[in-house]
Amino acid sequence: MGTRDDVDSFFLDSGMTDHLAEGALTGDTIAYNALFERLGSRLLFYIKARMGGELRTKCDAEDVRQDTFLRAHHSFDQFSADEPGAIHRWIYCLADNSIRDAVKRIKAKKRSARKSVIGGSNPFIGVAAEQVSPLSECILNETEKRLLGSVDKLGSVERDIVLLRYFHQETHSTIATQLKMSESGVRGMLARIHLRLGASLESEA
Repeated sequence: MGTRDDVDSFFLDSGMTDHLAEGALTGDTIAYNALFERLGSRLLFYIKARMGGELRTKCDAEDVRQDTFLRAHHSFDQFSADEPGAIHRWIYCLADNSIRDAVKRIKAKKRSARKSVIGGSNPFIGVAAEQVSPLSECILNETEKRLLGSVDKLGSVERDIVLLRYFHQETHSTIATQLKMSESGVRGMLARIHLRLGASLESEA
C-alpha cells in the first residue's frame, strides 16, 4: 500500500547520510561502508529516473550504479562535506557522468555495428552487451517501482525539478536559476508534482 507519506519518506533524507559522510571522511570504515549502503537504493532510483524508460531498455541501470560507486570510491579523498547535502550533489553528479559515458558507449557500439554490417560481419555482434539484466529490476521495492513509474510520466522539466530538489538537494532558487524559471514557479510545480506522485501511489494501493 502506498500513501503520500511514502513520497516524503523516500524522497526526503533525514540527515543521517551527511553524518555518515562526515564520519567516512575521518577514516571511519564502518561509517564509510554504511554510507554507500545507504546511498545504494536511492542512487539506483535516481539513475533509472534520469535515464528514462527508453534508455533503460538499452543500458543496464545497475551497471551504471556500479560504475558510479567505482568513481566515488576512487575519488572519495577529493570529496569535501563543506555544506549540508554535499554528499548528495557529489554522488548524483558522478551518476550523471556515468550515464553520459554509458550513452556514448551505446552510440559507439551502434556505429561499430553498422560498420560490421557493411563489411559483411555478423550484425548481432555487440547486441548482447546492451541487454538489460533482470537484477536491476528486482532491487527496488514495490513502492519505489510505483514511484519510478510515476516519475517516468513527468515532463522533462518536472523530472529535472524532482531530481534536483530531492536528490541533489538544491535550493529552490538554485533550481530556478538552472532551469531559467522563477522561484515561485519552481515551488508551485514541485508542490503539484508532490501531490500527483502521492495520488498515484494511493490510486494503485
